[in-house]
Amino acid sequence: MNIAFAKMHGLGNDFMIVNRIEQDFDLPAANQINLWSDRRTGIGFDQMLVIEAPERPDCDFHYRIFNADGREAAHCGNGARCIARYLLGRLTDRTRLSFSTGVGRIATELRPDGSVRVQMGTPEVFPPNPPEVIIQGQPRNSPQLRAGVAEAVALVKLGNLHWIVPVDDLDDDEDLQRQDQSLREDLDLWLCNINFVRTVNAATLRLVTFEAGVDGGRTPACGSGACASAAAMIRTGTAEFPDIQTDLTVMMDGGSAEVSWPERAEIYLSGPAECVYEGTVRLP
Repeated sequence: MNIAFAKMHGLGNDFMIVNRIEQDFDLPAANQINLWSDRRTGIGFDQMLVIEAPERPDCDFHYRIFNADGREAAHCGNGARCIARYLLGRLTDRTRLSFSTGVGRIATELRPDGSVRVQMGTPEVFPPNPPEVIIQGQPRNSPQLRAGVAEAVALVKLGNLHWIVPVDDLDDDEDLQRQDQSLREDLDLWLCNINFVRTVNAATLRLVTFEAGVDGGRTPACGSGACASAAAMIRTGTAEFPDIQTDLTVMMDGGSAEVSWPERAEIYLSGPAECVYEGTVRLP
């Protein structure tokens, strides 16, 4: 059968969006998602986002996230912005929506300037070697620091698990790739997103994220990574930032997003969401 989809992106972090409310089909297998994600022979994307009917009464919709390798992820801030923009004018005329997800309830607001603000949840900031961390409901041994590997300032759980590494230089791509590979191999961080962060000034961070389960690793932008990095740098006192009512700008390869953490509880992400094209694809 053929299914309709939309190709969208948030700051270059790109998605295949499929709607299971208006279309009745079984979720594709992991290998099929991986084939579609290929940028030469498929649609090409970092994640596939699936819209479904809500799973709880206080939500408007439910959505799921599948990485390019077919494994399900827990959270995606850039994806949430794209989902909110996709739904407007299709299944709703409301600019404020709530979603049930694998990590609980999140909310979005489409702003007059076209940007989308996402209520991302409450980040949990751990030291980089806590006894264990819960990933998608399953306890896993946390990584332990070893000699010769980039030293993290914190481990942050915001749906996905984020390893936060402050650095002075983000221009040496080969070195960042080596550090990412070393962390994954030496510390068994295969399910972590690795975030390299540089403080630009009192209101700005520069971020490079290598996402788990994404072809090539380094992504143009990572919304949950931006929030996790901001939370880690603030909570650990690694950098001095504005008062709690001021937004923090996070600069990424694909552009900038705004992060606010007003009460040091729920954290918010704001940024653009764009539709590239719409099409159909055959589901075997």
